[in-house]
Amino acid sequence: MTPLEQALAAKAEDAERSAIGAVFLRADAFYQADLVAADFWNPERRAIWSAFERLVAGEQPIDVVSVETELERAGVLTAVGGLARLSEYVMAVPTADNVGYYADRIRRAATKRQVAKRVYDALLSETDGEEYQSRVIEAASSVVVRGADDGRSLAEVVDDAFRHVSELADRRARGEPVSWGLPTGFGELDFVMGGLEPGTVTIVAGGTSQGKSSLARQMAVHVARSGAGVDYVTLEDPYRPFGTRALSDESAVALHQVRGGELDRADLQALIAARESLMALGDRFHVEWGRGLTATQICHRVKRHKARLGTKLVVVDYVQLVRDRAKRFTTRKDVVDDAAYELAEVAEKDGVALVLLSQLSRERFKRQDPRPQLSDLKESGDLENLATNVLLVYRDQKMTDNGRAEIIVAKQKDGRVSRIGMGWDGARTRFYDLRPSDRMAGGEA
Repeated sequence: MTPLEQALAAKAEDAERSAIGAVFLRADAFYQADLVAADFWNPERRAIWSAFERLVAGEQPIDVVSVETELERAGVLTAVGGLARLSEYVMAVPTADNVGYYADRIRRAATKRQVAKRVYDALLSETDGEEYQSRVIEAASSVVVRGADDGRSLAEVVDDAFRHVSELADRRARGEPVSWGLPTGFGELDFVMGGLEPGTVTIVAGGTSQGKSSLARQMAVHVARSGAGVDYVTLEDPYRPFGTRALSDESAVALHQVRGGELDRADLQALIAARESLMALGDRFHVEWGRGLTATQICHRVKRHKARLGTKLVVVDYVQLVRDRAKRFTTRKDVVDDAAYELAEVAEKDGVALVLLSQLSRERFKRQDPRPQLSDLKESGDLENLATNVLLVYRDQKMTDNGRAEIIVAKQKDGRVSRIGMGWDGARTRFYDLRPSDRMAGGEA
């Protein structure tokens, strides 16, 4: 045990003694405490609590005699101090009513010891720079905090849900836009999905040059414009190409013109207006570029920026480019699955909506109907399983020629699957809502 761990352990000394005394006074205090033997730093008290656990598992009573017998059977009675020592615990507290308080102190001390141990080990690792920082932070955040959420009654859960639904109904009655989560800026998509909810994972997948990055970028700009913070991690486009595409999206000036500087006066004026509009987002829209980033590095950066940005949406473009520098896995599928789970855990813990972009397998072109399906998600067995929503971007040549595209809502845990007709401006690589009269035949799949 390190000196730091010993200092932390001393803080739990009285609480550990009192919790054991409370159980001797009243056996049901064992259940109220909701502790495990590993929570106790002192080996003696850890052995006594282990005896409690075995007695409970065997449906035996907990008292001084039964615990003495169990400790003797385990061969640790002498190490604990015998019957005389057990009798001291009986006298440790006058009542068992405060066992919850003792247990909370023990849990918090156990968590701090775990964090101290893992951080200490990480500090001794043979790494440096940002990877060293990331490893230390990962070590600290890997400790599971028990007892932080004891759950809620069904009455509380239902009441909270009813209040939220009532608020949505009032907003709809006032003619205001209604969304469960962050609005994407696309009317029918928001109607079908209810926006991007905090703590959820939305996969946006498409083949090469199908527009998945454009869709995600437009959604992110709209979220930032609504007042929420966005952390956009691009593993593909460096800063200047990303900015060029964003200017083209916003100005409606063709991307090839922006790239080549083929601008007339009207184009230049549109770009100036687009620049001012996007710069007005300020720090609410944060862009990070870096080839070869690991999931741990991305999570570290998201957490670091969250307090400053007020982050509500995180976009990662795209998940197949996340790296495994530690070489823990032998297949790309395992790398992608692990990265997706690590990123999804941050979304859940930090209450942000996560949009993961993904490639699609080209095997779909061997089918008679090449429209993408969930099974086409590339290099992933679990990507589909962890996602709350899966959006598949599709357009064939005929649709492209006619300025049309489809967003296939292939999975939605809380709603129906759908095919949503969208407008597509290929020159400007941007999507837009169709007028009702222009919409493709879609609906429930």
